[in-house]
Amino acid sequence: MDIWKTFKFELKFRSNVQNLFKDVIYLKKEDRISYLLDILSSNPSIHIHKLQQLVDSSVSTLRRDLIELETNGIIKRSFGLVTLLRKDN
Repeated sequence: MDIWKTFKFELKFRSNVQNLFKDVIYLKKEDRISYLLDILSSNPSIHIHKLQQLVDSSVSTLRRDLIELETNGIIKRSFGLVTLLRKDN
């Protein structure tokens, strides 16, 4: 295979991928958690899949954020549901 064809393909592929993600906004952890708490204040009990759609983050990122909120006693996770325990946040 011609090395230049491979190189041109890679450059074109990378350019296309960068164009796909140019409008994606990545939230910082504090902003994601604040957004999660806003959602939970209006929906005190919500399914994890619905929450993931609303937050638009990866499953692992959402899981880490929810574990932190649960550790701090703000939410309770159980069987696919997230429940807000207190509303003073």
